[in-house]
Order: sequence, then structure tokens, then C-alpha cells
Amino acid sequence: TDPEQFSMEISGKVFTEKKEAGAALLAVCKDIKSVDAAMDIGSYQGFNMRIQFDSWSKEFILSVKHESVAKVRLGADALGNIIRINNLLESYPEKLAEAEQRLETVQEQMTNAKEEVGKPFPKEEELNQKLERLSELNALLNMNEREDTETEQSESKEKEERPARGS
Repeated sequence: TDPEQFSMEISGKVFTEKKEAGAALLAVCKDIKSVDAAMDIGSYQGFNMRIQFDSWSKEFILSVKHESVAKVRLGADALGNIIRINNLLESYPEKLAEAEQRLETVQEQMTNAKEEVGKPFPKEEELNQKLERLSELNALLNMNEREDTETEQSESKEKEERPARGS
């Protein structure tokens, strides 16, 4: 937006001077009673503004929200806070370009991954042979276990069938 056409709405009042808006912003900070609870305070350049006092860092945090949320830490200087908000909003085109670049990279990676999935596994025949051999070995191992189990069961049956000898 045009830097000469400043307009910020705080607590229902529109400010056209940066210094007045900064002072109103600081006044809102002083009026906050609840800790860690965000409070709507107005709008600026199409962004809704919310403010909260962070008890952990002991500072006020202003959130500007449109489609996403960005936060800026407020200081004690009225004009300095307006400059911080403007710097945050001015960084959006650069952040957008970075996000578009990351999206392009991810889309390329997805295309490459789809190509790889479509390719046949070069050692599929060898894998199938090894899997068959594994099945054979597992079957042999299971036979030995069955024989051991059958032997144990037959021995325990013989003990049960023997009459108990009394004295």
C-alpha cells in the first residue's frame, strides 16, 4: 500500500497518523487484564490484529491474520511498533516466493517418485526365488517343531495312561 496513506483501526477508531495509532496500540497493551489470552483489537491493511501478553517471555505479541497468521513482538516505542508491523507485512512477497520455490521442488520430487514407482524392480526374479526358498525352509523348521511337539504330547499321554503305583 501507499506509505503516505496510513490507516489503522484500533478498538473501533480509525487512525491516520502512525504516532497516534502506535500510542493507541500501547494503550490497548496497558488495558489487557488476562494473561496469555488473545484479544481482537482491530485491523490494518486488510489484516485482523489480535494482541496477547505472553507470560513466559513477559512481552506483548501482536498477531496479524489474513489467510495465515504471523506474529510480531511489540516494544515500548509507538512508531517502532508500526514499523515492525510494516516490516512483517513487507516480508510477505519474499516469503511467498520462498514458499512457491519449495512447492515447485516438492512437485518435482513427487513426479520423480511417481516415475520410480512405475519402474519394475530389477531384482524381482531373484527376490521371488529367495522368497520361495524361505517358504521351504520355514516349512522344514515347522516340521521339526511339529515332530518335537508330537513327541512331547505322546510322552505326556503315556505318563497319563500308566496306572499310578501306590505304596
